[in-house]
Amino acid sequence: MIGRLKDLLCILFIAALFWIFFLIDPPQDLGDMGMSLFSNDEVMLKAHLIDKKPFIDVISQYGSIKEGGLALAYYQNNFAYPLGAAVLHIITLLFGLSPYNAIFLELVCAFIAVVLSFYLGKLLMGRFYGIIFAILLCINVYFNINMRTGTSFIVMTVPLVLGAVYFFLKAHHIKSCGSINKWLSIIISSIFLALCYFNGYPISYPAGLFIVLFFLFLIIIAILVKFGVLNRNYQDYRLLHIGCYLIFAILSISLYFLLTLGWDRYNNAPPFTTVKTSLSVNMNRYAGLPASFDETKKNTMKVLDTYFVDMDRGGHFTLGGVHSDTSFDGVAILPPILTLFFLIGIITICKKRRQADIVILLFFLLTSAILIFPIRPYAPRVFVFSTPFLLAISSVGIIEAVRLCLVKTRLNRNRYASAGIQITLIGVILLTTGFSSYNMVHYTFMRERGGNKLWYAGQVDLYDFLKKDGINNKDLVILGGSRDIYIWLEPIIANRQKVDSMLYQGVKAIGDDFNNWLIAQFKDYRRVYFVFPSEYYRIMKPGLNYSQYGMKTTYSSFLDANPNIQPAKTVYDGAGLPMHYVYRLDKDSVSLRHLEITSDKDDTLKIATSIENYVQYISVRGPAKALIFKNGRDIHRIPLDTTENMEMYLNFNGESLLEFYPNFESEKDAFVNVFTTQRAGRSSIRLVEGRGGFNWLEIAPGFVDGFLVYKLELPYKITKLDLRTNPRIFNDYLKRNRFTSYISIDDKDYKKIYEVKSNGNERYGRLSPADGRGGDRDTRIDCAGFNEYSTYDVLYPDSKTVYVKFNPHSQWRTGDAQLISHNKTFIFKARIDTSALKKPLIKNGTEIFLEKGDSPAEAKIIITLADNSQMDSRLVRDTTGATEEKKNNMIENGDFEMWSDSKTPSSWQVIGQGVLEDKRLIRFNGEHSLKINGVNGDAIIRYPLEVDERKPLNGKIVSFSVFVKTRVTKSVRLGISENFISDCFIPKGWVWSECDLIGQDNEIKHGGNSSLKLGGFPYPPHPNVQYTWRPPPDQDLSGKEITFSSYINSVKPDIIRLKITEVYPEGEFIPVGWGLGGGATVFRDKDRKSNGNYSAKLSGAPVGYGNMNLFIRDGVERLRGKTVTFLVNVLSAVADSCQIRLSEYAENDIIVGENFSNFHSGSNKWETLKVSRVFGNDAKGMQIAIFNKNNYTNSFVWVDNAILLVKSESREGEIFIQNGGFEEWTIKSTEEQKARDGEIVENYSEFHPGNGEWQTIVVWHVLENTPKEVRLSIVNQGGEGDFIYADDANLVVEDPLSDKMAEELEDMLENGGFEDWNRIANYEHNNKMLSGFNSGGNNWEFLQVKKTLRPFKAPVYFDINVSNIPQNDSIIIDDAVLRVE
Repeated sequence: MIGRLKDLLCILFIAALFWIFFLIDPPQDLGDMGMSLFSNDEVMLKAHLIDKKPFIDVISQYGSIKEGGLALAYYQNNFAYPLGAAVLHIITLLFGLSPYNAIFLELVCAFIAVVLSFYLGKLLMGRFYGIIFAILLCINVYFNINMRTGTSFIVMTVPLVLGAVYFFLKAHHIKSCGSINKWLSIIISSIFLALCYFNGYPISYPAGLFIVLFFLFLIIIAILVKFGVLNRNYQDYRLLHIGCYLIFAILSISLYFLLTLGWDRYNNAPPFTTVKTSLSVNMNRYAGLPASFDETKKNTMKVLDTYFVDMDRGGHFTLGGVHSDTSFDGVAILPPILTLFFLIGIITICKKRRQADIVILLFFLLTSAILIFPIRPYAPRVFVFSTPFLLAISSVGIIEAVRLCLVKTRLNRNRYASAGIQITLIGVILLTTGFSSYNMVHYTFMRERGGNKLWYAGQVDLYDFLKKDGINNKDLVILGGSRDIYIWLEPIIANRQKVDSMLYQGVKAIGDDFNNWLIAQFKDYRRVYFVFPSEYYRIMKPGLNYSQYGMKTTYSSFLDANPNIQPAKTVYDGAGLPMHYVYRLDKDSVSLRHLEITSDKDDTLKIATSIENYVQYISVRGPAKALIFKNGRDIHRIPLDTTENMEMYLNFNGESLLEFYPNFESEKDAFVNVFTTQRAGRSSIRLVEGRGGFNWLEIAPGFVDGFLVYKLELPYKITKLDLRTNPRIFNDYLKRNRFTSYISIDDKDYKKIYEVKSNGNERYGRLSPADGRGGDRDTRIDCAGFNEYSTYDVLYPDSKTVYVKFNPHSQWRTGDAQLISHNKTFIFKARIDTSALKKPLIKNGTEIFLEKGDSPAEAKIIITLADNSQMDSRLVRDTTGATEEKKNNMIENGDFEMWSDSKTPSSWQVIGQGVLEDKRLIRFNGEHSLKINGVNGDAIIRYPLEVDERKPLNGKIVSFSVFVKTRVTKSVRLGISENFISDCFIPKGWVWSECDLIGQDNEIKHGGNSSLKLGGFPYPPHPNVQYTWRPPPDQDLSGKEITFSSYINSVKPDIIRLKITEVYPEGEFIPVGWGLGGGATVFRDKDRKSNGNYSAKLSGAPVGYGNMNLFIRDGVERLRGKTVTFLVNVLSAVADSCQIRLSEYAENDIIVGENFSNFHSGSNKWETLKVSRVFGNDAKGMQIAIFNKNNYTNSFVWVDNAILLVKSESREGEIFIQNGGFEEWTIKSTEEQKARDGEIVENYSEFHPGNGEWQTIVVWHVLENTPKEVRLSIVNQGGEGDFIYADDANLVVEDPLSDKMAEELEDMLENGGFEDWNRIANYEHNNKMLSGFNSGGNNWEFLQVKKTLRPFKAPVYFDINVSNIPQNDSIIIDDAVLRVE
């Protein structure tokens, strides 16, 4: 009874310790495997309760099992690891589906494992040993993190293995022999063993090996006792009757097959599906014995390293993103202090050789052997079954170390004092270890690292929110990010809540038409939820960021379509970092009215409306001082004080938001909101332009420390500040370099936020060279170390002014400590207190003033009105000159307020389809705008002026302008065209641009009877005549000189010149004779060359190694037995990227061998790479190859002057390489490409001097290849009335190295003397002037075109030309204006 009471007290103590480690701050999230099993549980319910179909049939809707993906994952979860799936399913049937079922299971398993460790320890060495063993397991960091994954088959492994071993050992203990406990223990052990195999996870299988090993150990002990080698009293454990083992085996095997076959039947799967799947999947992970002693040695060192130094050296699994929550880089399974006691324990076991000692040692050696020899792939999580035996040896060491201390100090003489001191010393050891472990688990791992769960962090809370929000089959859920982020959550939502769901990328109508698409959804759904991942998922602090670049970049179309929208729920992790954003939209929210002001100066918006309404939200993008709402004498001023690269969201509920994105694209932008960089009277920070697509700030020359202080000064108190940064350091060997940040509210008292210190790996970034992210100092590529030290800190300044200081320290070079802001990876996100603000009132006559401030940059204001159900307003833009502009506008319905029908605005003509009336997004005027969808292709929106209407405009310059909003670049341009019909006279064989400006002149001529008279026009396209010459198809014109000349007469200088346009077919230029491999692309480069005219610019390739190669067969037999050397001049800015190869081939192109050169050093200078090989007697061919081993298609190396040398006994000679200097290039084109225009090369002559005399004007060019056609143009760039004369035009093609002209290339220009003319009757002129294209960006932009209208008796058309609209995008147009300049 006393013994049981002591056991109970021990269990209560263990429970209290377990409560501290597992229940005070319980697990809140599931990792990737945990979410996978949660999703699998939902599919199980779908199969059994909803669809009532076989599980295999249900998962087929997620794809084919053979093709992998979700279907294979569900199949393996259910049949390869059946016990975890079955237990979770039972819990779900009892208590309902919940992610907390898995968390409950992991807590129960962890507690059972700790309790079993106590009883196992007690059985082996007594109660005192058992309690120490249990404590060590409960506080072990590795055990804690792996029991928090929600992965049922991992968390069940430890209690199952311990249970099978404990009860089997208990059955053999001398105190159990002859009693009913023996049989009960055998039965329970057999149940545990069967469950180990039913669990399916390979690291639970060794439970059977433990039992076999113990059985063999007992046989050996029995033999040694029988022959007198050992004393009979040595036996704490004795063999049982053979019948016990038969019963044990029969029970274990029978129960295993009963469970597996029962599981197959329950899931309506064929018999033995579970057996075949679990054995085939998991036994494949046992790789067999290592191939060599070296491999065994390597595996042994890796296992020892995991035990005692670092469970995940280099962060391979921690940073890998897959099952990352099962490892903790930089931490060993045994902490240093327990490693010391482990060594003491090993010595003690070997010295005392007690039976229990040997059992513990044998179990440890068996687990190590399993890890060294068969397990694959290697991963920290497979050590979970070996951890208890490591700790068992450490427990032996702790007890022995304390005993030795007592003996040496002679404190063991008094029994009671000795016991008290022993307990105290062991308590100190355990307490010290426990405090350290608790901090590492709960603060470093769970809070700072988010449990290494990446984007899965917060998904449990996310699911809870959606469930509590009452989503059902009347709702639609759209999940953002890549498919992997919500891959397990999506089936749970779709099946359990019966909600339709889709991925954000799969929405067909994303674009400017997003809102109309949303409105259409509410015909079928009451609400639409958008779930987006946050900007930051990191492992380590600072650490590698796995997220995309956030809402502003990835989901801009959603945000632009829903201005001022704020999340209905932001899900945070334990450290307060945002993980997921949930936006909830309904009919009311998507129909809110938005007013927009975009201006680079002070501006005014005047309202005309029949009702009163309040402002609900205001967003500001860019620099603005204040926004003022004026209703008569009532003035409501809202201070803003925003700057460039800043965005503010005011919502009048007291919690508004300000975001600032530092931009390092230019010197002007880089130092916005920078308070100071000064030290010793000059700037300590400079901007560096990188080659990798992004820039950074680093320490200026002459400084070791840099000081960069940002100042945020707002009219509102900053209550919370999220600071995300992206520093980078070079990890110098002496660990001197560092990057530190601080925060202050007064520029005096600064508190440290974080510090990045060098780890001494001599690379940029913390990752090892094998990961390819680092780069040593001299050969660094710009992306090396990018995003590996990113930070996210949550601060609470509670002040209107905040100073954030960055202190890079670079001991050796200024570029060794940097701050990057690429693609918005550097963010200040401030929560501001606007509780004192009142909502502005909008009513008839309200004037909204934008007080812009001094910055010339543009500001964009979007004002969202509250309850829009009865809004009937007209908005009138009232800026300086606006009233006069509207008065002088000659376009009726330029604001598109009047519509003949929903697809045609009044007074306008629509050519094409896709035009719609838009009532929601307007610029300034009225309630309507014009929208063009991309679904039905291009369109022209035309405003015509007939002959009588245009008369007042003849001879005047008119301006036609509109405002355009779209994210599609080069999709809108304006045109003014004057169409009329007349007879035309044109020179035979020539084409023209302006028929009415061309004429035959018989008075002013150089020779013959007539010349060409060509009028001018000051705006492009300028009037011209053009002759097209097509070279003979069999003629190679490479290197030939083409000359176009004509006699020209003009009285005005600098208006007339000639042009040659060479048009090459579509295709790619490749060096003659060379082939390409590895997915590379090669370009001609005439700027970077070592000699000659060109070099070859070779790209990298994302997969494989990009290369150029040349195969040589001729004359190779003469090289047998000789040394062949291949040399190439190479230029590269990246080390270890360019290498050359020389390969030898035998008969039938069988490769014999190959040799590689050293790599280029990355010096950005020309270097000669060299590789040699002695050719064998069977050599029949050879290949030379040049490699660019960069994995980026925009990373190039330049190569030139390839040479082959052969060395015999007597001399060294050069072997001819075809086009080794890369001077000859050809165009590789398909037949389809030949029909299309590719590269176009233009060359112009000098202008005529304008002296009124005939003068020869010449333009010439040396052809690099044979063009498909050559266009010869005479262009008049003068104004109206500036006529020029041309005569005796000629075309000559000749070899510049020879005086001879090819006969077939003589007299190629027909009618060069302009003697023959053709009359074209009733020619329809289209005299057009076009504007430039829009730039995109989804902001309102101003387009304008001007033209001098000629006095034609024909209509003039003012066109809005829309083209190249993707199907999922649209264009908004408003405020068309036509006026006289």
